[in-house]
Amino acid sequence: MMSANEQIRDAAIRHALYLQRYSTGLAQQIIDLLNSVDEDLVGKIAQRLAAIDERGLILSKRTQERLETLLEEVRAINSAIYGKIGNALSDELSGLAGIEAQFQSSSIAKALPASFATATPTPNRLRAIVESSLLTLGGNSGLLSSWVKGMEDGRASRVEAAIRKGLVQGQGTDEIARAIRGTKAQNYQDGILQISRRSAQSIVRTSVTHISNVAAQQTWAENERLLKGWQFLATLDNRTTITCAGLSGNVYTIGEGPIPPLHVACRSTTIPVTKSWNELGIAAKDISPSERASMDGQVAADVTFDKWLKNKGDKVQLEILGPARAKLFREGTLNLADFIRNDGTVLSLAQLKERHNLQ
Repeated sequence: MMSANEQIRDAAIRHALYLQRYSTGLAQQIIDLLNSVDEDLVGKIAQRLAAIDERGLILSKRTQERLETLLEEVRAINSAIYGKIGNALSDELSGLAGIEAQFQSSSIAKALPASFATATPTPNRLRAIVESSLLTLGGNSGLLSSWVKGMEDGRASRVEAAIRKGLVQGQGTDEIARAIRGTKAQNYQDGILQISRRSAQSIVRTSVTHISNVAAQQTWAENERLLKGWQFLATLDNRTTITCAGLSGNVYTIGEGPIPPLHVACRSTTIPVTKSWNELGIAAKDISPSERASMDGQVAADVTFDKWLKNKGDKVQLEILGPARAKLFREGTLNLADFIRNDGTVLSLAQLKERHNLQ
C-alpha cells in the first residue's frame, strides 16, 4: 500500500504532464492571435510605404509626417491585438488557478483517510494570483499585465526599426515588408515578427508554471493543519537545468523556498508533504495498522536526479553540467546540490572551488 505522500506524488507527476500539454496549447492560441493580424499589419505598412517615394537618412517634413501616420497605425493594430492577448491570458490563467486549487485539494483528500476535510482558496483570492502576483523572467519581475505590455512595446519597436532602417538603406516596399513578415518559403519564420511569437511562447509557458505553483502554495496554506511543507520536483530529462536538478527532492516550508518557475520555460513542479499521525496530534493506538502506514510523514521515495543523471552516461552529463562540473560529478567529488546556492542560482566554477576547497 502506497503512503499518502506517494499517492500525492504520483498524481502530481501525471498532473504536471497535463499542464505541459495545456501550456503548449495555450501558447499556440496566443500565437494564432498574433498571426491573425500579420496580413493586416503588413498590408497597412505596404499601402503607406507605397506613398513614400523618398529614401535616405534625411527625409522631408511631408515624408516624416506620412511616416508618423504609418507608425501610429502600426501601434494601433499592435495595441489592439495585445489587448486581446492580455484578456485571453488573464481569463485562461484565472481558470487554471481554480483548476489547480481543486486538483491540489482533491489529491490531498484522496490520499488521506476520509476523516480529513480539505479546503481551497476563495475565487477572489485565486483571481488575485493572476492579477497581482509577480512573474519572474530572466531575473526581472513584474505583473502579467506588464509582461504583456512589454511584448506589445517590443513588437512595435522592432517593426518601427525595420521600417526606418529600410527607408535609410533605400529598400523598396516589398523588401521592407519581407523583413518584417518573412517569406512564405520559410513559413514566415525568417521575419522579425517571429521574435514576438517566440517571446509569447516563452512567457505563456512560464506563466502557466507560475500560476499553477502559486495556486498550489495558496491551497496548501489553506490546509496547513494537514501539511508540513512542500517538495521541489524537477522533470527528469536532459533539458532540465542544473538549478532545477540540484533542488529536486528538497523540502521547504509552505510559501517559502525557490518556488518554480526559476527560469524561462521552467517545467519544474511542486508537491505537498503531509504530516504524520504524531504531528497531527493523533496517537498511534487510536488508528488501525493500515492507516498508520499511510500517514508516516515521510517524503515520497523516488528516483533522484542525481541517480538518474549517473545512469545517463557522459553525453547527457556534459549537456546538463558542462565539462568541468560533469568531471566533478562523475568523480563523486560533488553531487548536484553542491552546485546550487541557497537562493537556487548556480555557483560559478571559481565559487565552487572556494566553497568546497577544490584545487
